Amino acid sequence: VREERMEGFKERYERECRRSGVVPAVAVQRLIEKGGSERKLSISRCTVSTQQICCIARALANDTYFLEIDMEELGLNDDGMIALAAAMQRNTTIKKIRLGSNNIRQAGSLALGEALKTNTPLREVDLSWNSLGLIEEGVLHITSALASNDYLETLTLANCQLGHDAGRAIARALMANSGLRLLDLRWNNLGLVGANALAHAMDYNTTVQHLKLEGNHIPTECLQLIEAKLANNRTSNSARLAEVARAKLMQREVEGITRRGQIQVGNLQRENEALSAETNSARGLVDVLRDALGDTSTKTETLTTRLDISTAELACRDREMKELMQSHTRVRDELATCRANLSADLSAEKGTRCRIEAEYNKATDTHNREKHTAQLDLQNMISTTELVTADLRRTRDELAAERRRGDEAAAMAAEQAQAQRRLYEERIRAEREKSTLEVTAVQEQLRQANAQLAQVRSDAEMSIGAVKCAMEESTARANDVLRVEYGLRHEEFERRYTALEAEKKNTDAVAALLRDQLAALETRSSQQQHDAQKSVATALEEQRKAEREIGRLTSEVASADRRIAALLETEKNLATELAKANLTIQHTRSAHDEKRSDLERQLAEKVREAEHQTFARHELERQQHALRKAQAKQAEGLAAAVQSYVGNVSGPPADLRVQSP
Repeated sequence: VREERMEGFKERYERECRRSGVVPAVAVQRLIEKGGSERKLSISRCTVSTQQICCIARALANDTYFLEIDMEELGLNDDGMIALAAAMQRNTTIKKIRLGSNNIRQAGSLALGEALKTNTPLREVDLSWNSLGLIEEGVLHITSALASNDYLETLTLANCQLGHDAGRAIARALMANSGLRLLDLRWNNLGLVGANALAHAMDYNTTVQHLKLEGNHIPTECLQLIEAKLANNRTSNSARLAEVARAKLMQREVEGITRRGQIQVGNLQRENEALSAETNSARGLVDVLRDALGDTSTKTETLTTRLDISTAELACRDREMKELMQSHTRVRDELATCRANLSADLSAEKGTRCRIEAEYNKATDTHNREKHTAQLDLQNMISTTELVTADLRRTRDELAAERRRGDEAAAMAAEQAQAQRRLYEERIRAEREKSTLEVTAVQEQLRQANAQLAQVRSDAEMSIGAVKCAMEESTARANDVLRVEYGLRHEEFERRYTALEAEKKNTDAVAALLRDQLAALETRSSQQQHDAQKSVATALEEQRKAEREIGRLTSEVASADRRIAALLETEKNLATELAKANLTIQHTRSAHDEKRSDLERQLAEKVREAEHQTFARHELERQQHALRKAQAKQAEGLAAAVQSYVGNVSGPPADLRVQSP
């Protein structure tokens, strides 16, 4: 048969070449001479003209031998593609065709699209390296055919320079297609827009299992989303194929039982026909005996006895035939009942599986939403902590600036006092050294407060990181539990179907065992559902624990905020006390100025009044002693205020007040 079909192709090809006045292609002649044992017409990378390709296409139109066509890198143009597409509309045996690295343009893609709309045997098409994306509406003809062709399983469009619009067109076609299994779109320019369209199409398409998208400038997150949807398609397709295989097996068993019943009915009919023939022959014999009844009485009695015996046998045969017909009716009814029970059991199994999958998907979605909410709360807490830290840093910088300005003002005042008061230079220098020591002590306190703030922030960040790790671990555990439960349910279904297949040999026993198994399966399903609910409850409890931990951390952050506010208030009070101290120093300096004026007047009076010189000297010494006491009291007040602040820095700040002299 193979040689005859090959000879038929050879005759058609040579006839088309003679009709077109074309020399047969050398590659085709070599293939014919080899015999084409692989049933593959491979002329890729050969020197073949367009007229020769048209002749090959017309010869393939009515061919029933070749299953695969390989025409890569032939320089195939629109004329050759139109002829090949016309042949594909009539051919009923070719399953696979490769047309990569050719020169297919607008008209060729249109003809190919029309052929794919009507061709049902074709399962794989390769159009890679054809620059279809550069042709106006070039890809649209292919995608429109893909939307209506549910027989094609593999389509390769690698390196066809497809853009965003082509990606959206392919996505629309996939939403309507229900037969494609593998789509190769590597090394194009689909980008994020095309990838999003394909990801959206995967929500409607449940048959595509492999989608190759390397070299399309697509983000990793989008690729992971598409791969997850393809994994769901592969899982559901495997389950669907298993269901179809089991249904076909059951159908074959039912058909076998039906055929056996039909064979029994045929045997009964043949026996009935044999009985009818015997009855007819017996009736003929009775007629013969009746004709010969007048010969002798002995023969008459003998014939009468034989007739009675034959009649009894006929009656027995009639009863047996009726019993066989009743048995046939009973077997047929039992077969119908068994078929109905098997269909009901299969429907119940499918419903149970769909319900369990819906519950699993619902639980997964709920857990993902709760996880997303917890992550958002953690991010908000982190951002709030960062804002508070930024405010503290800004406040610390402002305090440092105020302190620097105060130091500069004190230095300027000290320089002016030194220029104006030569007599009190040593005293003012001592006061400045004391003030510097006080400011140093305050700076040390500020550094300690900043260190405490950094420690609190590091503790909060460590606690938040621990909560994140705990939530991720709980999420992973919940996902593992759900996957294990789904795997156990899937294995349980496999064992269930295996048991059903093993127990269908005896029809009557199958019905009883199926009822018992259905009851057991319902019990197991309820138990598994209860276990799944317990697992979900455990995951929710862990999530509530994580939320309580987050609440505790929130309270700790709030406490840290309060402590920071207390430190800020302390810094504010300290700044107030520093301002008061500066004001006291100014008052002291003004008093010194007044006293200096008085002393100058007194010295002038002493010059004018020599007799009062001794009294003026004593008065000056008395006033200097009073000034020393006032400065000593002021220094003691400042030292007491600083010591009181240092002693109460861990608790609420004390209200320090320094009395002006």
